[in-house]
Formats: sequence, C-alpha cells, structure tokens
Amino acid sequence: MYEITRWYYFDDNYLYDIINDEPKVLLIGQWAEEITAVTQVALEYINTNEILGRTWKIIKRENGYLKSDVFQGREYIFDIKAESMQDGIVRSFRIQLLHPFNHQNEVEVVSYVQNIQKPVHIIVPLTGVLNNAKNIMLVFQQTAKLKEGLCLTLVLFKKRGIYQQLFDPNIWEYLENFKQNNKEMCFHMREINSDYNFFDGIKQSIEEIEENNIILTLKDDIEFNSDAIENCQNLALQNIRVYFPLSFSQFNPKNIEDGMPFGKPKNVDKKSFTKFTGYWMHNMHDFICAYSDDLKSILSKTESLVYEENPNNIFIEQSENGDNVYNKFLLANYKVISSVEPGLLRLYNNINCTNIRNKLDRRKCKIQMMETSGSKQELNILYLNENASKLR
Repeated sequence: MYEITRWYYFDDNYLYDIINDEPKVLLIGQWAEEITAVTQVALEYINTNEILGRTWKIIKRENGYLKSDVFQGREYIFDIKAESMQDGIVRSFRIQLLHPFNHQNEVEVVSYVQNIQKPVHIIVPLTGVLNNAKNIMLVFQQTAKLKEGLCLTLVLFKKRGIYQQLFDPNIWEYLENFKQNNKEMCFHMREINSDYNFFDGIKQSIEEIEENNIILTLKDDIEFNSDAIENCQNLALQNIRVYFPLSFSQFNPKNIEDGMPFGKPKNVDKKSFTKFTGYWMHNMHDFICAYSDDLKSILSKTESLVYEENPNNIFIEQSENGDNVYNKFLLANYKVISSVEPGLLRLYNNINCTNIRNKLDRRKCKIQMMETSGSKQELNILYLNENASKLR
C-alpha cells in the first residue's frame, strides 16, 4: 500500500486544505512569500526563453499545487496568465518547479508548457436518486456553456443493489426528456444490467469514449464547476500524470444553523468552505481525472467489487476502491496528484443505513452519516442544547 501524498491547492488569494483546522486560509505570511518567490523564478525563466521571443509580465497567478517530499524537496505546479509587453498577447503557462531541501537557494524549473484545452468527458454512475440526477444535469448545463467540448455520460443500473430504497422509477423518463430537449449538448445515457457498482459503471462506459479525451469520474451527489474542469484539463498528461481531486463535503444544513457557536451568524452560505459548513474528503479517491486510455488500462487490471463472508462473519472487500486505483497508477509509473479541489462540492444527503444488509456497506454508510452530521463544535452545542432542554 502506497502512502497517499497530499498536495496543497492555492490560487491568488487562498490556500486550500486543512490548515489550522480551517479548510481555506488567506494566502499571507510565509505562504505568500514562498509562492511569490517561486512565481518570480518561473517568470524569469519564461522571459529568458528565446523561442518565445517576447518579454512577459504576470497578469494573474491562477491554479497552483505544492507538496513537500523528504527526498525531493518542495515541488510546485501552477498556472500563470501573462501578457506580452511587446504586443499585448495574453497566454497561460503551466509551470513545474522543484526546490530541493539540500540546496536551499536553488529552485529548478522542471518544465513549462502553454496550456492546451483537451475535451473532458464526465462519467457519473447514478444511485437512482432523482434529485441528484436533476442537480447533475443543471450543473452540467451551466458548466457546458463555459467549457467547450464538455460531455457527460450518466450510468444507470437495472439492479439497484444497496440503493434499492432510493431508486426513483421516473429517473429514466426524466433523462430521456432532458436529452430530447437538449439535443445540442454532448449527453449520453447508459444502462447496465447489474447491481450498482461505481467502478463497474466507469469501466463499461469508458469503452465508448474517444482515446484522446480526458475522463473525469464523479458521483451523483457532486456539484462541479468550470474551474474543476479546467484543473482536470491542465493536470492530466497522457501516459504521464493523473489527478485525483478531493471534494469538499457539506455538513447537514440544519445542524450548521442549529449548532452554530454563539456570536456567529446562523444564516451562512451552506456551500462556503469553512470548518462549520463541511470538510475535505481526504479519504475518498473515487474521483479520477485521466486520459481515457490511461484510465482504461489501469481499470482493466481490476476486478468487480465483490464481498465475501468469512467464517468469523466479517465481510472482506475483495476488490478495488479509489485508493487501490491510485496505487495501480503509481505502480505503472504515473505521476499522481491528489489535492483538494475547490470546484467540487458533495451535497449533504439525508442517509438512512437501516435497510443496508451487507455489514461492510452498512458500516461505511454509518461512517459517512457521522462525518456529514456536523463539525465537532456544532455537535457539542446540539448535545448541550438537547440536554439543557430536558432539564427545563
């Protein structure tokens, strides 16, 4: 088992991850100084490149990633939008730098490229919840207007598996109507004659997607935006690099309000990134951004998700999950980036685990239910309020 290496995500204003118990902090102090310094190194390198034949000035630093490695040092990958000082042409560059720990004053520019936008094809296996499907279609409509070449495939399973209780029989009719009314959109539907299985849905759908497309796998309770698509486009490199974006997960909106600490406003934006509204899903690696051939090759080495009951009545997972797919990419010598993605948000689901028979699935369900209930502060306040009301 390989260790999942976490990359920090940053833009011009914020650093995203769990920093001092906050999911997002201002890019100030040491962080700002460090990132400003490496940005200047990158700009100097671009300006000394005779092939480009221009002198550039930075307009904006866009998406950035950094990680610390005890053997290599600090590594940076980020985008800068720059303007030519000669003729005003604006271009975006993706810069990769390495700052070795044993050479504190040296920063090596590993590579830089002008960003080229490749088509992205999103695959979403559906649980059968109609509201989730409607929300995915709404988000897709909005994002497709901003990102040319964006496609979506929704996968529906004839056998419902653990989501039998959630399945809405009207979902297929809704999707058919949507497709008829939006013929100009790149939207596909696929039905699979099996129980719900996230990676089986991905495997079977990817066969019909063109080789030079980038695949982004998501679940149906996720909202995404054009920034997430652009980060996916920029980070995936064919035969070289894949991206595992980590979504922010929303807490129970009711608990956010009822458990908000004294002195803080209760009517907050439930989709904002604070320690009171949600958490980064560092343990979820099912969302994958990779070229179709790369992902197809890795998933072909995996088996369907199967559970077996051993003599001790403990269910053992026999096959793949996101962590295992991550490891298989590493074993195949891909560079893997796993980082929080501000362009992804998992919406809160009112989870009911009582009807799940499989013990492992039920345990996972209960863990998710507890994780999404609320922050520690909010749950403590709710507990104290409940006990106080009993004493009255």
